[in-house]
Amino acid sequence: MGKSWLYIEPYVMINKNTNKILLTNTLEGSNFIYNNDQVLDNLLNKLLDVKNNYCIQINHSDFNNSSIMGFISFLRTHYLADYINQENNRKKPFIIYPLLNLQDEVGRFSNDKNPLEEKVISYLSELFLYINSSNQGNVFSPYRQYPCPINIDNGNSRLTSNEIGKVIEQLRYSTVSVINVFDDYLFEIEKKERDKIIGLFDSLSMKKMYHFDAKKIIKFIDKINILNSPKNELNIHLFVKEDFNFLTELIYLLDNINANYRFTFSVTEEVDYHSAMEVINQSQLNNYEIKPLFNGKNHSFFKRNIFLSEREILNGTIYKKDIFIHKKLNNNDFGRLYVFGNGDIFANVNNPKVGNITEDSLKGVICKEMMTEDNWRKTRNYFPCSNCLYQF
Repeated sequence: MGKSWLYIEPYVMINKNTNKILLTNTLEGSNFIYNNDQVLDNLLNKLLDVKNNYCIQINHSDFNNSSIMGFISFLRTHYLADYINQENNRKKPFIIYPLLNLQDEVGRFSNDKNPLEEKVISYLSELFLYINSSNQGNVFSPYRQYPCPINIDNGNSRLTSNEIGKVIEQLRYSTVSVINVFDDYLFEIEKKERDKIIGLFDSLSMKKMYHFDAKKIIKFIDKINILNSPKNELNIHLFVKEDFNFLTELIYLLDNINANYRFTFSVTEEVDYHSAMEVINQSQLNNYEIKPLFNGKNHSFFKRNIFLSEREILNGTIYKKDIFIHKKLNNNDFGRLYVFGNGDIFANVNNPKVGNITEDSLKGVICKEMMTEDNWRKTRNYFPCSNCLYQF
């Protein structure tokens, strides 16, 4: 066979390493694996060169190469690629290379940041206010794994109502969807200060999620109705198996005051999970989450129940927008900021702070996050993810 045009379908995304090739049909969200070798690697490097637009010329010697023809046959079988004989079509086909082109790409603002600064607050979607705590927990502290009450005595680390007000004023006309409030001593502080804090939150139109340890809710159940509002929700955390026994009582007490609530269960072993599901089913609870909690000793539990196998990854569905998102931002961190009782601001509670409310505006912190790759824009291009076939 003579010269032909080999092209990849525009809906196909390709990632490869030395040994394997991952091909994703982003129309169906399906994945395919093919063994890589030096010949195919060279072929793919040409196809993946943006200047070639997913289309290259192949000739007689390529058709006689068993490695190349085996790969092309595989691609055609799964509708991932095809070739056109140049005798029938000498003009190179135009294939749209799957390249993300963002009008607000931060790299475009290296010389003039004004366009970014004007709309930067819109990138903030969720705020976490740890009013009475500082970020001093150990590596296995639950709040470092998912947002929850800290339950650590941090001395005098507490945001005043004036400091909270300063934060809230920056959010008043923002697109933030949820403010998460963590305050173990909300029902113990002076009534005047408590009423002022609650009033500040109630002045905002977005949803407020108040997080409490189950033991705290039971202790102050007679005061919890001051948080009753259509825009407020209680998230009650049950950290240990013994806490699960409070569930029936808590539901009864909360229903009596018409509270809007949900529960979050922490589990470290299968027995915790089964205990949680038992009380959930008995109580006919609908609004709940179960969070696996790593304590440094339950790696086998995570390996059995949490970690994904290669087969599970390949059987999952992923679309073009998912791959583009993973290439451009960290969707675990993006849009989130955490403010602690000493004023420190974090984009990720496991990384260094990014500011302090006494010195920095939220707008300034967000702008810095958008210009750097430390948290929000820390993608899987970094080791060890950069070596993974399933990087994106």
